[in-house]
Amino acid sequence: MELEPLELPADLKARVDEQIDQALGLEEQHLFAEATRVYKETLSLIPEPRHAYWEAMRIYVGFGEIHFAQQQFEQAMPFYRECFKMPEGYLNSFVLLRVGETAFELEDFITAAEHLTRALMLDGPEIFEEDPRYFDFLKTVLKAPPGGW
Repeated sequence: MELEPLELPADLKARVDEQIDQALGLEEQHLFAEATRVYKETLSLIPEPRHAYWEAMRIYVGFGEIHFAQQQFEQAMPFYRECFKMPEGYLNSFVLLRVGETAFELEDFITAAEHLTRALMLDGPEIFEEDPRYFDFLKTVLKAPPGGW
């Protein structure tokens, strides 16, 4: 049985969302140290148990994305895996995709195939549009569906 995420109070949610947006903007500018600082500050605003809130998953994904963008895959993986502790974490196709991609880059091809397959099952092949290399890999380990890829 999957638990539903908890809701932050409206004023806190607005502040957290604003700061997450600020961190995302910093990430897009490749200002990774500043984005990390904002994410850390924002995470501290979320009450315990932090893993019960959707916003915490957004923050952990943000930390992962900072490392993923810099090809620091070993550092990225623990942040993405934190998301699996959260309600619906195993059902988030983006998290599954990133765990699969990160595992692939770390040459853990079994974990990569498992998580990339889950992402494919949830969102279809469109999820691989950003970087088709991972779908190409998946095609080597999965049987093609009727009608082909």
